[in-house]
Amino acid sequence: FTESSLCAMTKDYDFVFDLGKLSDEMIRSGMGHEDIRKVCAAEGARPPPRLPPLFDQMVSQKSFTNGKDDMPIVKKVQRSAFTHEFEKVHVLNFCRLGWGDDEATAIADIVTQYASAAGNLTDLRLHFNHVGDAGAAALAECLVTVPSLKELRLNGNKIGGAGAAALADALGRRKCTIESLGLGGNPLGDDGVIAICEAVVASAATLKVFIVDKCGLTDAAVP
Repeated sequence: FTESSLCAMTKDYDFVFDLGKLSDEMIRSGMGHEDIRKVCAAEGARPPPRLPPLFDQMVSQKSFTNGKDDMPIVKKVQRSAFTHEFEKVHVLNFCRLGWGDDEATAIADIVTQYASAAGNLTDLRLHFNHVGDAGAAALAECLVTVPSLKELRLNGNKIGGAGAAALADALGRRKCTIESLGLGGNPLGDDGVIAICEAVVASAATLKVFIVDKCGLTDAAVP
């Protein structure tokens, strides 16, 4: 549990595998990396990084040979590693993991608490998941609280008008310095896209790239 929690903190979506999902037949077949990824890094196989308080709570339920001495050490190691990893990271790529609003909110909390002050995180990728309006609203706050963030990829999720409104609100604030926002493949509709565009224009935002293909747009959204 501890080892898996430590190694999976900031690694890309296809660098953490659950090898227990491989059958003996699969192993003998000589599968390549991509085939192994499809099985061992499939949706739902990986939880989001565990914030230290959550880790402390979960590890307290585990058994140790010498729990009285080992438990505090394990908690201290995880807390130190967590802080170190998220303060130094530049890109977080958590795409194609089957994550929804709860996971997106967890990532937003982590980024806000640990990556903001360090100023190293520039790229946050959560495309091709199942993030909806609530997750988008949580991530929208990162556009304001993490000034180093320049790119947010949310293509291929389930973000609708309410999520678009939350992103528009964030884009309209002075502290937002995002340059690239990917929202293609979300059911934003005309109102969602227009709200974001109007916020960018009104605030003279720094946004340079705005991807909105396959978002259910009509001619009404294109003046």
